[in-house]
Order: sequence, then structure tokens, then C-alpha cells
Amino acid sequence: SYVSAYNTYRGFAPPKDPPGVSPGHMVRVHFYSRALRGTHDYLVYEPPGYDALVSAHRRLPVIYMLHGSPGMPILLLRVGDAGVALDVLLHAHRVRPMLIVMPDEANGNSLNDTEWANTRKGAYENFVADVIHDVDRRFPTIRSRLDRAIAGYSEGAYGAMNFTLHHLALISIAESWSGCFAQTPVGPFARANG
Repeated sequence: SYVSAYNTYRGFAPPKDPPGVSPGHMVRVHFYSRALRGTHDYLVYEPPGYDALVSAHRRLPVIYMLHGSPGMPILLLRVGDAGVALDVLLHAHRVRPMLIVMPDEANGNSLNDTEWANTRKGAYENFVADVIHDVDRRFPTIRSRLDRAIAGYSEGAYGAMNFTLHHLALISIAESWSGCFAQTPVGPFARANG
């Protein structure tokens, strides 16, 4: 499981919100990905007060975060402190409530290296689009490119930029954290055409 995988990851203690800051909540979603032809997962970090927002019929923007390799989505929350950062910013009224969605391209294999691209290893770029469409079906999102962002670390950073350039109708903001911008003919791009 994600939690047990995290607990064995180099002994990092789970991050905690500062005193007085309300925590959000993480959920794990299983869904069928047409691109990868199977059941896959993504994590969603719901902001503090999420249930009250839903009851008030509020719709939320979404930031999609792509993990690196080796890696898995839980590490964006547990090591990267993404959830705590959102909680603190919301508490300080510096951002509006949003969902953080973290797809799992590794499907539990922290050493999977796909670059989040459509290659012979699989249609991982299309998988990200599958996740976006599934999130829009299940959660109260604002279904506009202006309210969707994507970011990633390392392999995920390449994936975030690659996805955005191919899907400008879906994403308006992209960030690359320690990413590369050139494909080399190794790993998932071995034997690629150009």
C-alpha cells in the first residue's frame, strides 16, 4: 500500500500541519484507464473544509502533480509536503481552495520509468488525460483549462511540459521542477523515431 511504502521510505516522519492549521484529507481513487487498458490509481488531496465546500456547491481548481522515478505519488505529500503547504497557504488566505491530484504512472512500482510519455512502454501521456477526465467526473472541479495546472518533479517535470505542449486545451499553467527538455534515445525513448 502507499502508506506502508511511505513508512519504509528512508525513515521520513509524516509531515504535520503547524498548530492552528486545519489539515486536508487524502483519498485514493481506482479507475479504468483506456490509455493503459487497465485499472490504475491516483491520489487526491482534498483541502481543509472540503465537505463544507461541496455542500455549498463550490467548484474547485485542480493542480496535477507528476512524480519522478524512482518515486510514487504519496511521496509528493509525505516528503514534498504538498498537502501541508496547501493547508498553510489556505490558512493564511494566500490561495483559494483547490484539489491536488497525483496520478500513479508506476502503478505501485516505484522504479517504473516512463517519462509520462506515449512510447512503446505505454500511453502514459494519454493516461494523464484519462486522469483529468475521471477527476472531472468524480469531483466538483471547475472544468476549464484556466483552472487546471500541472507540475512535476524530475521525470514528472518532463511529463508535465510534454503533456501541456500536446494538450493546450486542457492545461493553462505548467511547471517543471528539476526536469529536462530533451529526449535521448535511452529508457522509454530507446528506438524512438526522432
